[in-house]
Amino acid sequence: MSKHIAFTIKENIIAGYVQGKWQLTPCSEALGGLRVEHTNQKYDTQLPTSVPFKSGKIWYNRFPAKCNF
Repeated sequence: MSKHIAFTIKENIIAGYVQGKWQLTPCSEALGGLRVEHTNQKYDTQLPTSVPFKSGKIWYNRFPAKCNF
């Protein structure tokens, strides 16, 4: 027997990127960047309000960085 629960979820992602380039020598350079991501998620189920976690919000930030030579 399987049980299915109907739910809705909404996700918003806001992101930005900054890049820098540095000339180290006449023949070499460094290229670096930083990406910033903010994620916001909201969910709601059709469970009764007496059930814990019937709905909720989750948010987090990420800062993935990259550097190339």
